Amino acid sequence: SSIDWVKGAVGVKYVYTLELRDSGRFGFLLPARHIVPSGKETWMAVHASAMELAKRTYGDYVECPEPTV
Repeated sequence: SSIDWVKGAVGVKYVYTLELRDSGRFGFLLPARHIVPSGKETWMAVHASAMELAKRTYGDYVECPEPTV
């Protein structure tokens, strides 16, 4: 996959992939009722990851309000 290439060929230290919330039943064709919850979950994960990275980089004084979803 592209993340494997980026990590190996380019040497990026941390790589990740965002995936849909499905457990295998629908694959990449999620029903409409799953789209908004999946987006909200993804946004919360991105926000939490960014905050953790900021804290590790700049210390505990980094503040950012919780995202509204």
